[in-house]
Amino acid sequence: MGRRPDAVHKQKRTRNHRSTEDDTLGDGVDGGDGVASTPAETMSRRRLLRASAGAGIAVAGVASIGTTAAATSGGDVIWTYGETELECSPPPETFEAPLTVVNGRVYAGTTCTHIHVIDSTSGEQAETIYTNATTSRAPSVVNDIVTFAPNNDDLKAYDYQEEEIRSQRIWETDVGGSVTNRVSAPTVYQGTAYTTNHDGPPYFHAVDLWTGDVLWSYDEHELGEAPVVVDGMVYVSGRGGMLVALDADSGDEVWVFDIGETSESAPTVADGTVYVGSDDDHLYAVDASTGDEEWRFDAGGAVTTTPTVADGVVYVGSTSDTLYAVDVSSGDELWRFDTEEWPRTPTVAGGAVFVSTQGAGLFALDTDGNESWHFAETELDDDLFPRMTPPIVVDGVVYVATTDGQQGRVRAIDAGIDGSSVDSRVMLGTNGHHEAWAETAAVASRPSDAGEGSTGDDDGAGGDGSSTDGLTGTDSSDGGGDDGLPGPGIVGALASLGGVAYWAARRTDEGEGNQ
Repeated sequence: MGRRPDAVHKQKRTRNHRSTEDDTLGDGVDGGDGVASTPAETMSRRRLLRASAGAGIAVAGVASIGTTAAATSGGDVIWTYGETELECSPPPETFEAPLTVVNGRVYAGTTCTHIHVIDSTSGEQAETIYTNATTSRAPSVVNDIVTFAPNNDDLKAYDYQEEEIRSQRIWETDVGGSVTNRVSAPTVYQGTAYTTNHDGPPYFHAVDLWTGDVLWSYDEHELGEAPVVVDGMVYVSGRGGMLVALDADSGDEVWVFDIGETSESAPTVADGTVYVGSDDDHLYAVDASTGDEEWRFDAGGAVTTTPTVADGVVYVGSTSDTLYAVDVSSGDELWRFDTEEWPRTPTVAGGAVFVSTQGAGLFALDTDGNESWHFAETELDDDLFPRMTPPIVVDGVVYVATTDGQQGRVRAIDAGIDGSSVDSRVMLGTNGHHEAWAETAAVASRPSDAGEGSTGDDDGAGGDGSSTDGLTGTDSSDGGGDDGLPGPGIVGALASLGGVAYWAARRTDEGEGNQ
């Protein structure tokens, strides 16, 4: 199918512009797999947030960092976190990592040697987790274990079930982080954390989620992007210009596909096909079983973002300042949208496509490529080239972080729909995820839940010599302690009317099977 000319958008926008061409995208639109909620079925978090904002509800006993807005419609800000400067020493004081949203909590990596955990309803701080370094990779939250890779540092895990999560590291493991090497965002699945780097060997590590022990590693090709785990296979790409398929249990190489040049694009998988971008200006579709090329698409510029798939369409951006919609079967272009600056990885929810840009803009499109609304960040310094993380949608709210490298914001924005992200990137836990992946990737019971106690070695050392405290949550003595912001815990945060309303909504959601 050729390009639809009327789907190409060329209008110029100002930094303050928000299109009202279609203020909503239709409440109750289902993304096609039952994830979206309808008004008749459940109380959506979007409506709860609107109600809380309109009533001016504040969460008691929590740091007063978040700011709550008035009642909203599609493209309006519901709350903002970070308007009061983060207390980083030394600066900068900002957010860099794509967001993870699980169990009513937004996990935001910062330059302040902490991950900030934000109540998704109120926008108030619920907790902080000490990271020892800037964190610009999305954390993973599965089985209440928060796993993350701080810049140039070890892979670390904290247990959210511990009373003092901010300082209770259960293990840290050397997976290649160094002064010259950043580790990828981890992908956690069924008790294993998978992560890569570009400065090995080894270039890939599979790590036991409970102990931090390295289960296997891979030495052959330079990697660096976040892996994706599907049907017992791990697919990964990186600077070596190869797409690699490995056995998830053993690490054995199954096949390798040459993608021409360096890849800054994590792969995604849908219906037996792996999709990955390359700096050679192409999006590749590769058979997941054999590694054979199915088709390639010329994106007019380097594909430096992760493609994502929903309802038979793969969405991908390139450095041509364009978001493309491509037919998954033929590789033909369906439509394109001019984002005016480099687009980030999009997400699909409730029959809408959401894409952010390197210029800190956010677009909502319908699935024909028509713009419904546009948000532009105005509180950062234009001269410092502000940018925005890839969006994630949960219950009709878009969550993004913005930064100009010196200061930043986390924002909850009304999506104008009632759905959650249903595209392959989010649903497979790549570079940020929501509760659907957390549930898919979780084991039925944690070792401690099954009465087995800690699975760590008695001497507290992992098999590779890394320090690990098992699941007992003993104090890891990070030595740096605090960013000056109180962390009273989620219980205190929920002691308000906003918290009660949130849990009421969640109970309704769970009763309808929509979580």
